[in-house]
Amino acid sequence: MLIRIKQGFIKLKFSLDLRHELAADILKNQTKNNHQMIAIEQLKEVGKIWLAWVRLQDHDPAEVTQIFERLKGELDVKLGRGWQKYDPVIKKGRPQSYKKLFQELDSDSQESANALIKYFNEGIPEDAPVSPVIHLILILCVCEVGRGYGQAPDNILAYAHDLIDYPNLTWSSLLDTAGSSPDFAFLCKGDSDEDYKE
Repeated sequence: MLIRIKQGFIKLKFSLDLRHELAADILKNQTKNNHQMIAIEQLKEVGKIWLAWVRLQDHDPAEVTQIFERLKGELDVKLGRGWQKYDPVIKKGRPQSYKKLFQELDSDSQESANALIKYFNEGIPEDAPVSPVIHLILILCVCEVGRGYGQAPDNILAYAHDLIDYPNLTWSSLLDTAGSSPDFAFLCKGDSDEDYKE
């Protein structure tokens, strides 16, 4: 039994080392090719590294935040710990909950859904102002993936397509159904950067 546990830990450590190498390669390629776009997969990778390094092994998140800092370019956001030290939080200048964020997106649900789909397909310009749509993407790809909700970005992308197909839907209506849907269970606890820590 002890041997199996040791082997499992060695595999996890190898996985972490590999993740760091992959993240470094992604960032190197981005700089080398002088791309100005941040790919959704890169953001998800940061979330996965946080999950493995900080949440599962209780290490200091400094390395992960450094990767995020280099990746985010000029985006005016920071990555830090939430009130639970293993929870990643994106700080964007003021406290933000899903409820408040979705109310902002509901000013034009279809336009914001189209923007979200576009960013998922083409990436986020690293010098873009951090709109509610970009903030939502960062929370989903880095924070929710970092908390273990790996399907969160794809679930919201599917919901954005629904918003376009069914104009009577809103972002806020997702919160009303989140409690009864396992696909959106991560929304039930909400998200806030009120207790963000550097």
